[in-house]
Amino acid sequence: MKISQVEFSYRDFIKHIVRLHEVDGMTVLEMDSLR
Repeated sequence: MKISQVEFSYRDFIKHIVRLHEVDGMTVLEMDSLR
């Protein structure tokens, strides 16, 4: 359960970053590549 919570937090964190860098576009592409 702890791992699940951490994973959820990690995904939320990345989603927040991606959303913040969504305007940049280039950052989104780079993040997608890392995915």
